Amino acid sequence: MSADPTPLVNAGEATRRSGELAVGWRGASALRPAPEKVRVADQIVETLIKHGVKKVFGIPGGAIAPVYDALLDRSEIEVVSCKHETMAVFAAAAYARATDGVGVVLVTSGPGVTNAVTGLASAYCDSLPLVLMAGEVPRNQFGRGALQEGSPYVLDLRGMVQSITKDSLELTTAEAATAVVGKALATARSGRKGPVFVSLPLDVTRSLVCPHRIGAQVSAQFVVENTLLDDVADLLAGAERPLILAGSGARWGAGPQQLLRLAERAAIPVASTPKAKGVFPEDHPLALGVYGFGGHPSARRYLEGGVDVLFAIGTSFGEVATNAWNGAIKASKHFIQLDIDAAQIGKNYRADIGLVGPAEVLLQQLLGRVPQARRLVPVRGVERYSEPETLTAPGPIKPQRALWEVQKAVPEDAIYCVDIGDHLLFALHYLQLTKPDSFYFSGLASMGSGIGASIGVKLALPKRPVVCICGDGSVSMAGTELLTAAQEKLPILFAVLDDHRYGMVERGNKHVFGRTPRYSSQPLDIAGLATKLGIPSASIVAPGQILELDLASRLREGPLLLDIQIDPEEGAPGTERFKSLSTEMRN
Repeated sequence: MSADPTPLVNAGEATRRSGELAVGWRGASALRPAPEKVRVADQIVETLIKHGVKKVFGIPGGAIAPVYDALLDRSEIEVVSCKHETMAVFAAAAYARATDGVGVVLVTSGPGVTNAVTGLASAYCDSLPLVLMAGEVPRNQFGRGALQEGSPYVLDLRGMVQSITKDSLELTTAEAATAVVGKALATARSGRKGPVFVSLPLDVTRSLVCPHRIGAQVSAQFVVENTLLDDVADLLAGAERPLILAGSGARWGAGPQQLLRLAERAAIPVASTPKAKGVFPEDHPLALGVYGFGGHPSARRYLEGGVDVLFAIGTSFGEVATNAWNGAIKASKHFIQLDIDAAQIGKNYRADIGLVGPAEVLLQQLLGRVPQARRLVPVRGVERYSEPETLTAPGPIKPQRALWEVQKAVPEDAIYCVDIGDHLLFALHYLQLTKPDSFYFSGLASMGSGIGASIGVKLALPKRPVVCICGDGSVSMAGTELLTAAQEKLPILFAVLDDHRYGMVERGNKHVFGRTPRYSSQPLDIAGLATKLGIPSASIVAPGQILELDLASRLREGPLLLDIQIDPEEGAPGTERFKSLSTEMRN
């Protein structure tokens, strides 16, 4: 045997050799040198990339500057610079819903967070997965009155957002960056989805740390007893006049497909809440349309005719979904409620049976238990208060006619992001939608939300046509965000139903008080504003003019705005809100 060319080195000898480190087994080589330290901001960006984040939204500022600087070196993530923090959150939340991912927003400290609060609250109300990462002043300046300080000693921003987030975190050490960001992303998506807040002190994000990797997965498991699922299947199969009321919780994943299969298999009519519009195709023979604000007579009449088994899926039965908690929502025999959040079961209406878990999972399990029904279903499809195609009289265009023309002029797979106002009620009632992802509005009812949402949806689904339906009040509040659409060259159609006033507010005042102030004394030149922001525009004053436009070709290069001068006296359909407000005022 030949001698081994690599001799053993004892500890004493190793100690004497300058610059060398040896270990006590034959054939060992020098250990790898310690990795170079990296900036925490770079590690945060690396973590986002590893979790599949493709776009971040926000507005830069001093305290979040290291993260924005780190993004310059990584082409894997696109930065969308918005014009207001809450609009950035609206865009990111809609992006998350469209991609079934997590929206990420970067803002600076102090007013950067307070400006974002409305969007954060909206994402919380809509259960949309989002991470708001906010810069903060260095920790050694906490409590000393630093510019835009949001520490617990001044504004306490973490405490401020705690009630509208799933979790409120702070990165306190450089070594925890990967773990904290990973936890935030996982928490936003797990269970009932929602937003997470992360505070990033400036001294931490610009410090150096040895890179390390953390592997972890977070999952939530929901288990429903087989006997309970069997009982629900038997109740649905044996019902004489059943109804499925589908909420927005049925929209995620394969939920809409499972809902359609269950309704057809069991021959059960389906009504949707306003937030779930489109989750069940409205041209289907079993469709009753929307129940709640902006709802359809077909849904209301079916409920008022009596339901023996009511199966509610993914709705918390709020005011909008129930038309001010209408007493018609009841079942003579069994009220079944399915929701991913156990706290929603029986919150507003007493439930006989509660199923807790994701709609797509539990509906799939029910499908294998429900037999093919043979009953005849007495429904005639979705009915509306008027036929908008017949509204061709001279004069200002009716809002329902305008929406009918917009829908005729754009492809069938268009996605409608609707802002808050009378135009939302018209859109809920008169748009006929057949795709589960084709309708979006803010459950918090935030003006301007539709404008931000349309930007997020278009960035998420660039091949799908996107229409933003808003009012002149929405544009006056959030119109500068149109500049983001122009800068990104996003081919979004902004259809502005312009009545030169806060129509819903003024009609409500007249109904409750018998009079109203005029809140807008001078009409806004919306078409002129769009032109100044670099967006082509057209003014619509009469029926037929939208149909005459070649919208497809005009949208190829970027956004387009229609300033639609609607009849201001046309009342919005299908809401009990004014009657409910009148009752509250009397009491």
